[in-house]
Amino acid sequence: MSKIVSDIKSTWNRIPPYARLGITVFGGLFAIKKAKGLFNYVKTSPATAKLDEKRFEKEGQKPSFPWASYTGWADIIYSEYFNDVWSSFSDIKYIFERVQNDLDVSKLIQAFGKRRILFSTSTGDLQTILYRIDDDAPKMVNDIFEKKGIKYRF
Repeated sequence: MSKIVSDIKSTWNRIPPYARLGITVFGGLFAIKKAKGLFNYVKTSPATAKLDEKRFEKEGQKPSFPWASYTGWADIIYSEYFNDVWSSFSDIKYIFERVQNDLDVSKLIQAFGKRRILFSTSTGDLQTILYRIDDDAPKMVNDIFEKKGIKYRF
């Protein structure tokens, strides 16, 4: 194995420096282009959800539900967190199974906004509350999103 490594190293060292630079740069760009699809998701934040909403609307997505549904769901998620820390999160799963596209998730994030964290004076957004409910809750939600082709990830 070391013979192969030494042969590659000696071949690499015989290439002129400007050519090595070109190989490295183009190889890196190629790797980035190929890996781009692996990281093609939207991060959650109430601050960026409004901007995301406009972008998704330009892409032709339409909200699947009236605004009252998103605010109601946000309240249900928060009450599951606040009233039952050891929730089975069946209601939460039901809510996230109802959303159909990225615009729905964006509206739910906006409807949730920032809410008080249990036993604290600080606030948290939807992602923070999901992690506080259970470490597995965000993974469950992300799996649902992945199956539906939704780009958001918690």
